[in-house]
Amino acid sequence: MDWWNDADALLERSWECMVRAAEDGTAHRFAALATIGAEGPEARTVALRAADRKARTLSFTADILSRKIPQLRADPRAELLFWFPDETLQVRARGRALIREGPEAEHAWRRVPNASRLNFGGHPATGRAISGPDAFSKFPERDRFAAIDLLVDAVDMVALRADGHRRALWRADSGRVAWLAP
Repeated sequence: MDWWNDADALLERSWECMVRAAEDGTAHRFAALATIGAEGPEARTVALRAADRKARTLSFTADILSRKIPQLRADPRAELLFWFPDETLQVRARGRALIREGPEAEHAWRRVPNASRLNFGGHPATGRAISGPDAFSKFPERDRFAAIDLLVDAVDMVALRADGHRRALWRADSGRVAWLAP
């Protein structure tokens, strides 16, 4: 049976894709993170750093001064949206974000490549107005680094197939996968 015609296999394939994306370092690791801001929903791209199906966590990082941090502190509900073109599979993982910083984030900091550490620090802080495209300086600041774990409560999966799309929803509270109309 094809994986997209079996709800449990669809969930398994979705987690396989997320784990592989975190490990392979390709563009598939980039996901849209949606949070709730003061003016409503906000989405931005983050790089998936780790995925652990057993722990139900998807991990990414952020500059503490970025807008997503106070948004997640005010309301930890968030969603990551992935597109896996080789599988023609959309995966939306919803859950609650846990922000780790300081010593709690040290292990994650050590795993960030040196070139990527420039994304955590600099002047002015991320998202602030500047006078031109190069009117900022970047340098790593360890104290501006946060590791974020999304504890996944639900996975909404859509397999786009020529013979008909398939959609299913897994919920942690029931542990079951249910078919939905695509």
